[in-house]
Amino acid sequence: MTAKPSVALSASGRVATVVVTGDLDLHTVPALREALLTGTKAGPDVLHVDLVGVDFCDSTGMSVLATAAKRMGVLGGRLVVSGAQTLPYRVFALTGLTALVEVHPADAGDLSASWELEHTPD
Repeated sequence: MTAKPSVALSASGRVATVVVTGDLDLHTVPALREALLTGTKAGPDVLHVDLVGVDFCDSTGMSVLATAAKRMGVLGGRLVVSGAQTLPYRVFALTGLTALVEVHPADAGDLSASWELEHTPD
């Protein structure tokens, strides 16, 4: 049984985190889109999307993530997806989304310490 869909946004320092649970599809994409937009407005260096609670992601979910990655790039930041379960990770890789978005599989563990979270002016 899939978890009840939810999307939650939090921020800490220069990182905004969006935690998604349940299927990431046509029904949950509006909440994800809103959370990502709100997260980018805070001006973080890293917009982190935690997908550890997501077993399925369709093309609408991938499209929203790709758009957020492009927006973060324009703003001088980056989008990082962590906790991608086997099926969503395979879809990200097969579609080429991993070339645009930094995607880490669920078995990669906690990567937050390895992110360059401090903003360094050019």
